Amino acid sequence: MNVSLLWGLLLATGSGWVLLEKLKFKSSFAEKLVYSLLIGLGLQSLWMFVLDVFNFQFSQPILTVVNLVFTIALSDFNKIRSYKFDDFKRDLKAAISFQKENFNAGSLLVWLVIGGLFYLIAVKSMFWPTTEHDAIGTFDKLGIWYAIEGKIHVSLYDVKLQGAGGIYPPLFPCSIAYVYLYGGENPKILSLLYYVSSLLIFFFITKRYLSSFGVAIFTLVLAWAPEFFSHAALLLSNLPSTAYIAMATLPLFVWYKENDFNYFKVAALGIFFSLWLRQDLVAFAAAGGLLVFIYFLKTKSWKPILYYSLSVISSFLVWSLYVKYSLELSPAERFGSGSVITMQKIKLTASYFWAYFGTGQTGDSAPGYFLYGVVFIVAILLLLFSVKSFFKQWGFTLLYFAVALFFYTLIFLLIDEKLQEATLQSLMESSFKRGLFCFMPIILFQAAVTERVIQFFALIENYLWSEE
Repeated sequence: MNVSLLWGLLLATGSGWVLLEKLKFKSSFAEKLVYSLLIGLGLQSLWMFVLDVFNFQFSQPILTVVNLVFTIALSDFNKIRSYKFDDFKRDLKAAISFQKENFNAGSLLVWLVIGGLFYLIAVKSMFWPTTEHDAIGTFDKLGIWYAIEGKIHVSLYDVKLQGAGGIYPPLFPCSIAYVYLYGGENPKILSLLYYVSSLLIFFFITKRYLSSFGVAIFTLVLAWAPEFFSHAALLLSNLPSTAYIAMATLPLFVWYKENDFNYFKVAALGIFFSLWLRQDLVAFAAAGGLLVFIYFLKTKSWKPILYYSLSVISSFLVWSLYVKYSLELSPAERFGSGSVITMQKIKLTASYFWAYFGTGQTGDSAPGYFLYGVVFIVAILLLLFSVKSFFKQWGFTLLYFAVALFFYTLIFLLIDEKLQEATLQSLMESSFKRGLFCFMPIILFQAAVTERVIQFFALIENYLWSEE
């Protein structure tokens, strides 16, 4: 990584940080840093979009100025002036301290394994150039042209060479363009950042309820899921989808469970940027919206439902209008003519459900345990083992998971196969399969917070690392 790209990533993270500070979000330094990175990368796409709308070309100097102005405008100078060196030492110590409740010999060993996995995939990712079909055909191609032409409505759209993903919202190709604009040669560093962000969001949320060794083990299970792990070396939109959905979902669970509006703010930003990344992630917005509506019925509090609705509608509507009036793509080019749901399609989808969530095998796809490791199988078994207590304490997360999975599957049942130039079976073995990454942190979190799992790891830690 060169100095210019490091500076660019620091600028983006700084913009995300000051926004969280303005929203008075409180958490540990490391957790806030992860959210700041994802928010910051999302903000870069917003800067580029606004500049494009007003016919200004974006470049590295312009984005640097925009980020600095944004950071200065949102900074609390009274707080900065009162910040002493002793405060810095205290915060630094808190950020790097290895407290017993967060780390022990067992968890440190597991984190060494996770670090080793990250090193291996990072070496592979940064050595090989981008070769994936969807990246070359859409994401990387658009990112390069965004950086060259300094706008989102690049000339590729005028000659219909934007690729199948050209109708997607601009967050991912804008992030790729951002890397190129700041001197990066291999944008797959983004895949590594999204991979790590997904793991850390899962870790920070889950450790609120599970012991250090337990949450380390569950994080390892997520990190080692074969297909998910391999995508850290690919330039596709599935890892950023997983990171932003984790940010939109797991903090939402904390808010709903603990009535902590602090985490609702992060979840609202997460769903905004999720839809600014891919509009088919609306399935998760529907599930989140249902939880927010239930909360409204219980508390009569209108703020969450207002803010969540604004996050979803603004992200969805702004890009839809841009595609229609700026890119001038017709509804047929964007969505096709749709499709009819038949019993044959339902049976085909059900067979892939059994393959991916169970132990079956369908078509040319590998069995689910080859793709996702033990994530789904073990999580489902653990949930069944504690179903009564879990439903009482965390039943709302099952509702969220079911609604999101239903609408996600419905999108594929209704998809126009002619427009996609692919059969439903091939889509189930490619797009649907990769899209299930978004569900992995959710179902693993559900398994990790079951009563039996919490008791089991507490027993292990008390036995192995008790001071008595």
